[in-house]
Formats: sequence, C-alpha cells, structure tokens
Amino acid sequence: MRSATTLTAASALTLLAALWWLQGCGGDDPSGPGPDPEPQPVPTSQLAGAVELPAGWTGDPATLRVVNGLAASPCDAAGSFSLKVHTGLDQLALVQGPAGATVLMGWFGEQSATLSPRTTAEVLAWLSLGSWMVPGDGAEAIRALLADPSVDLSGVEAAWAAMLASTPGGLAVPDQGLHDALLALTSSLVPEPGKGVIIEPGAQQSGVEVLNEGGINRITIKNSYRRRAAGFVMELGWRDTNDVEHELPDPLVAHELEVPPVAAFGGTINTIVGALTGGFAYAPESLDPILLETRGDAKRTYYRVDVLGMGLEEPDDPELYTSYELAQGEWMTMKCLVMDYFIPMFLNTAGAAGTVADNVFGDDIPGQVNDFVGLVTGALPNVHALANDGQFWPALLELWNAALTNGTLQGWVRDLIADGLQAALFTADESAEVMDGVERAFFLIGIADIVGNLADNTITGYHFGLCKKAESWDVTVTAPLIHVEPRGARIMVHGTQLLTLVVDDDTGGNPEGWAYAYRWRCPGARGTLVNPQAPTDTGNDFFTSSAFVQYVADDGSEGLETVTCELYVTLGGERTLVRAATSTLEVVRRHIVLPDTVFSCPRGQFRLSPTLDPPFTGDGTLLWHWRGGGANGTLHGPGNVSPPWTSATPWADFLVDNDGGNDVVTCVARLDLGEGVVSPVDSVDVVIRTPVLPEIAGQTYCAESSGGEEPNCWAGYRISVRWTPLPGITRYRVQGSGFNDPWYYGTSYDATVQESSCEHEDGDLLLGLTWGSGNVECGAHPESVSCGGNVWRFAGAVWVITPVCP
Repeated sequence: MRSATTLTAASALTLLAALWWLQGCGGDDPSGPGPDPEPQPVPTSQLAGAVELPAGWTGDPATLRVVNGLAASPCDAAGSFSLKVHTGLDQLALVQGPAGATVLMGWFGEQSATLSPRTTAEVLAWLSLGSWMVPGDGAEAIRALLADPSVDLSGVEAAWAAMLASTPGGLAVPDQGLHDALLALTSSLVPEPGKGVIIEPGAQQSGVEVLNEGGINRITIKNSYRRRAAGFVMELGWRDTNDVEHELPDPLVAHELEVPPVAAFGGTINTIVGALTGGFAYAPESLDPILLETRGDAKRTYYRVDVLGMGLEEPDDPELYTSYELAQGEWMTMKCLVMDYFIPMFLNTAGAAGTVADNVFGDDIPGQVNDFVGLVTGALPNVHALANDGQFWPALLELWNAALTNGTLQGWVRDLIADGLQAALFTADESAEVMDGVERAFFLIGIADIVGNLADNTITGYHFGLCKKAESWDVTVTAPLIHVEPRGARIMVHGTQLLTLVVDDDTGGNPEGWAYAYRWRCPGARGTLVNPQAPTDTGNDFFTSSAFVQYVADDGSEGLETVTCELYVTLGGERTLVRAATSTLEVVRRHIVLPDTVFSCPRGQFRLSPTLDPPFTGDGTLLWHWRGGGANGTLHGPGNVSPPWTSATPWADFLVDNDGGNDVVTCVARLDLGEGVVSPVDSVDVVIRTPVLPEIAGQTYCAESSGGEEPNCWAGYRISVRWTPLPGITRYRVQGSGFNDPWYYGTSYDATVQESSCEHEDGDLLLGLTWGSGNVECGAHPESVSCGGNVWRFAGAVWVITPVCP
C-alpha cells in the first residue's frame, strides 16, 4: 500500500528527472556573468556519532569502523565513534566490518548522527533511483524525500537485516533478497509508463499501434499504412477486489470501428498545399481516444484490440477471432482494394487537376461507398476471392478489365465519382474536368503502364504486402483501490480527526504520474470538513489537491457522520473520476461524571467534584457553571461564592441545613473557544436526599452449613443480626436486649459498625454474632452443631439499629 507521501515523492522524482534533462539543454550565455570565483575550503569539525545495529546481528561493534571522504574512525564496544566532517554538511559515511565490507551506511552530519538500517535503506534507494546523476539541488531534494519517515522503506531494511544476520561482516557478495527489495521499492517510487493501461505488445503490428494516449483509461489506435482495417475492442474479463479472476464466456464487443488509411500522395502541388494546411502524405493517422470502462469495482479489466483487413499473411492465431470479425476483415479487404487502390488509380489515370481521392471519398458519403463496394463484391466474385486469397494484383487487374468491358460497372463508377465530387464541393468546371478524365480512362488499356506511373499505388501495394490479415493487442485497464484512513473512528464533540485518502497501489496506483484531485464532502450534520489549502472553506463539499483533510466535530450533537472522498485524475484541465471511498465517524459527547442521587445525613457537608468522560484535552478552556440548592441546603464554590457562578475550578460544596428533605444542584460544563465563543458540553442534575433517619428493626438470623466426604463429615451454624440498610448510610449502631446468652454476650448487645464490615445478602446487611462447627457422622446432623441447638441463646432478642451520620 502506498502512502500519500510516497505518491508525492513519486511525482517529485518524475519532476526532478525532467528538470535534469532540461538543465542539460542549451549552451553558455556570452552575456552572462564571468567565471566563478575560486572555491574556498569548507571548514571541518569533529562530530560524535553512533551505530544502531539491527536485531539478530551477532558481530562485535568494537570491530567496526566508520569511513567518510575525510577520515576514518573506529567504534567502541557500544557502537559510538567520533568522525571528522565538513561543518554544516551531510556526507555519505560507511560502517565497515573487519574485512572492509559494508555493514551500514547513511548521510552523516549534524542533522543525522546515527547510522542505522533505516539510513542504509535511504542511501540504497537513492542509489537505485540513479539520483547521483541529477545535478544541482535535485539529488539533495530526492535525498530529503527519502528521509521522510512516512516513506515506507521497511522492505529494504528487512532485506539488509536478513543479509547481516547471515553475514555479520557486511555485504560481500550480491544478495538476491536485497536486489528484489530494491527493485520493488524503486518500482513503487517511480511511476511506470503505461501503468494505467497496460498494452502487450507495445510495438507496431501491420502498420498499426495501440497507444495509451488521450486520457486516463483511454487508448488510441494509430495507423501508419495506406491500408484501412476493421477494428474491434473486445472485453474479455476482470479481476475483482479479492484477486479472483473472471472470464467472460464469449468476448464482448465494447467498440467496433474503422481504422482509416494514411493520406495518399496527391501530386506535387497538392502535397505542398497539404503540408501548409497540416495534411502530409503517408503521415500516421490516429483515431479519437477510446475510453475503456472498468467493470464495477474491478481492480483490473481485460480487453483485446483486434485489427483485421488486407494482408498477405494469415494471423498468428486464427481461432482467436469471431466469425463476425473475420467477415468484417474480408469486407474491409474489398473496401481497401476498391477505395484505396482502384478508385485512386482511376482518378490518377483520368488526369484530373489535383488527385483528390481521399477528399472525394471521405466520411461524407459512407453509405454510397459501402454500396459500391458491395456491388463490386457481388457482381465480380472472382475479384473478392482473389483479394481474400492475398492476390491483390490479379484482383485489381480483374476489376480494371471489368471496368473496361462491363457497362454496368462503368455506370457505377461514373455515379460514385460524380456523387463524390458533389459531396466534396467541387466546382462545376472541376467536376467536368474530372469526369472527362474518367470517360477517357474507360478506353485505356494496360494496367502495367498505369501502375508503373502511380507512386501512391506502389506504396499502397508495398504496405499491403507487409500486413497480416489480423493482429491483436492485449490491453489491461487498472483501477487503483482507495480507502479513507481511518476507515471509521470515534471522535468527541469539539474534537478533530485527520482523514487521509490512501491509494492501494497493487493495481498500479498513480497511472502515468498524473496529478490527482480530491473531492471531499460530508453532510455536515455533526461538524465541518476543513480544507488545508483553504481553511476558511466550510462548505463541506470541495475539490482540493490535498490527500488529507481535517474533520472538526463542532455542533455538540451526537451521531454518525459519513465522509466521502472521490479520487480524480486531472489531465489537460479535465477531471476524470477514478473511485470513491468513505469513512464513517461516530461523534460522541463528553459526559459529566457525577452521581444522579446523593444521600446525606442531616447537617452533613460534602463536596461535588465533576469530571468529564472522556477527559477534555483539546484547545479551549473548560468552564463549570453551578446553580441550585436552597431548598434543603446551601451550595458554595471557590472563595465561598454563592450560586449561580461559573469557574474553571471543578468543584462545589453542599451543606445540608435541615434534618430531612430533598434538594437539586445543576452542574453545566461549557467550553470557552475564545473570541467570545462559549459552547455547551454537558449538563447534569444531582438530587440530594437527606432522609429523616428512623430506627430500624432487626431480627436474629441463623444459617446452617455442612460438608465433607465419608468418613470426615462436618456441620456448622452462624447466628447474625439482619436488617435492611438505608441508602447513603455507611455506619449503624446495633443494640440488642431481651435475651440471655450464658456463653458470651449475656443479656445485651451494643456496637457501632461500618457497612463494609457486614455481610451482604439479598440487599440486607448481616452482622455476625457467633458461629460453631463440629465433626459429625455422615448423614447425621446433631443438634449440638446446628441452629436448633444454639439459636435459643438469643431467644426473645429485640434488635434496634440506628443509622449513624458522620
């Protein structure tokens, strides 16, 4: 996966390479300044450094030395050293093993005094990119890009560490793992030509090239021969986002078109005029760009471009083509023979001023041209058979002889040429001159003399002879996958979240190194998108060249917010959508942490100390606003201030004035954002209950227990006082009377106990009085160790429990 920084680096590397070539152009400017002054010595200094070796390295740091262009320095046992350097400059330094092989390397200087696997990977990447050839500041700029920690060099680091693990003395022989890692890295940093559309083969076949030109995921078919052909773009299948390949059972015709021939030679005068108006004889002819659609969310979509027409050789794989394609190839053969050979020859023979076959029979009358070709094919089947057998000269001779002897064919030729002249807007005099020549041509005999005098037909015949009847190119359209990082996040109200569009470049990433544009948008129900290139733009829907934006949750409401980023390629001022990706943010509020209800003793005092969950750590000042009290007590704040008040101090004291009753205190958290903007965060009400403390009746409670296995069985009992507690009370006075315990308590009990020292059972509190146990016969339960044999000690007890306030 390529990070946004890596893509930026790739674009910068491409630009630097272009600047390098531009700097190599031109000569000295005689009007420029004189020679440079003599260079002055660069001051030097001694700089301390350290070697950071990878895990798994088994060598001894004390055997290493560090070398640069000025000096060498040994390392101590901790990997520290001191090296002479050019003051203020970073220089390439090598860490060498005992035999002189390289263990580490890096740019050593005041900004980077540690040599590590990471610095080694930066140098290796710099060398692999050929950066030393880039003059001036270009090489330094590439070095700075590679030093960015967000550029992923982990593959090269890991390969170097693996090499050192097996060869602690350093790189002594070529290492295949390192080679592969560097190849993968440089391939990801430097955009490959034709990455958006991959074409195989990339060479010309039968005068035709399929080129990745005209825009993203577009191809152009370019013809360099005087031969027209039938063209087909066939969709074959696709690879989905899970890397599963899909093949269509039958190729699907995505585009069907006619590939036009190059312009013919039109005589000396017309050739000069054509050159002045942009038309050159035999100049390559390119079709308009053809858009190849990606199938759904496919990572790759597979096409085949087929071109069929006149040719002497059979195709390499005849089974590749459908019967319809082959029939169209035969038709195009006849059309080419008639329209690019026979008719131009007729017009040239007619001797008309200006040989204008291409102008006469262009796209203005395609229907009539096709009709004429069909008539020739049907009326002269031998011509059709000879042409499709590759015998073009005999076919042409057959056609010419028919034109000399067949009155019907002569009429077709007259009408076709006359209609063509009219469509081409020839004047009456020009048309009459051409038609006189046509009439004379019907009486000329001897094709050999005619062909020998026609340069265009000679070249046309040569082109025909070089062609195969069918050629194919495999075309793969790649569509980079993208996602918004983080793909989902929890964000606090008044918090911020950085969102970054990540291009997964396993499918080609950034085709051709084109410029990306990003459209970021969200409903804005919970916050605002901030464009780093225009921070005041709060429209929540904007185009930017930034791969990242900031989302600010600013309105205090909770819920989901979906942020969408659309990736576009910008080419020639036009944006083309590649894909869209989303991230769903969960906006949640901070809540005040305070109990809903507080129980207080009469005349008690306690402190309310609110906090926020989660804590607030952003910009701004957190303020606490307090109000309430007065019904059953008094609320005070810092400096004994009375309600309502607002303070940055997060506490308030409440003093209960009465022996019983209820009161309410309200706490509000607000955020002071500066410039007079104060935004609410949360608000809670705390109910303060001061109960009139009653006396609570308790009861004597006895529980039995038993256990063990034969022959060691036991039984026991526990006698307790049991009562129902009051909310908010933590201490109780327990008083008992009316019983006679001859063993321990006598006739009364009086103790004050903490709630925490009592047992809890079914919401009640139990205070233990006594217990006992003993060994028994298995299956027996003697009275001596049971409730029945002991609870009599507290018979008639009256238990009074009184709540105790602090």
